[in-house]
Amino acid sequence: MKKEKKKKKNFLLYIVTNLILIFILIFVLAKYYYPKGLIVKEYGIKNEKINKNINGLKIIHISDIHYKTTVFENDLKYIIKEVNNYKPDIIVFTGDLFSDEVKYNNKDIEVLNTFMNSLEANIQKFAINGEDDYANNNFKTIISTSNFIFLDNSSELIYYESNTPIVISGVDTKNPDYEKISNNDNSLYKILLIHTPDEIKNIKKNNFDLILAGHSHGGQIRIPFIGAIYNYDGAKIYNESYYKLDKTDLFISSGIGTSNYPYRFLNKPSINLYRLYNN
Repeated sequence: MKKEKKKKKNFLLYIVTNLILIFILIFVLAKYYYPKGLIVKEYGIKNEKINKNINGLKIIHISDIHYKTTVFENDLKYIIKEVNNYKPDIIVFTGDLFSDEVKYNNKDIEVLNTFMNSLEANIQKFAINGEDDYANNNFKTIISTSNFIFLDNSSELIYYESNTPIVISGVDTKNPDYEKISNNDNSLYKILLIHTPDEIKNIKKNNFDLILAGHSHGGQIRIPFIGAIYNYDGAKIYNESYYKLDKTDLFISSGIGTSNYPYRFLNKPSINLYRLYNN
């Protein structure tokens, strides 16, 4: 009997010890490994509205930097190098350059301005705000001085290698106004930038061919076979990488920084690269 009790005790100790070791390993990976580095997720998008003259047009999608959470100056330098190596035609930023959890000084603003200005696009760069950008008065200044076009409930026409434009629109995250960006010409390929993907419920999806969003961070912490263990408000419905909604392609960036807690697990920082093709 004593031997059996000792065996059970040793087995229980073995289980507890291994669980503690596993927990420590997960903590270390979530704190120091997964928040660092960068993955480029590549997607080919086909649509008959895309002019054949611009087949292969490259769009880089960046979102949710949340500077000085888990992203610092050296990380930004690496992102610049990676983005520019792809020689994108268009760069879009879907919000949250800042984090409302962080106090920024003049040096930080200078670093962010250099980062955004150093991103190179053959045609143009576009940006919208995220909810954390409202707390910092420097956001609009950085966007304008780094040659981004700020899409604040507004639209732009992109003419490139064709007399047929692509329409790109963006909405203010807290006060979206879809009347200002309405376009009833269904012959044109139309792109919409939003920050919170659940905002899609307020959009007439058929009016846009491609919608790009951020905010979700891919859940930050993901578990095999389960996915994200928590989804932020604004990304409760749509939080995976891709959805096909009627005729609309919705892509959601998992972002680069973190929010609420400085951890990622099974979810490295990433940017998206889209290549547009005619069918």
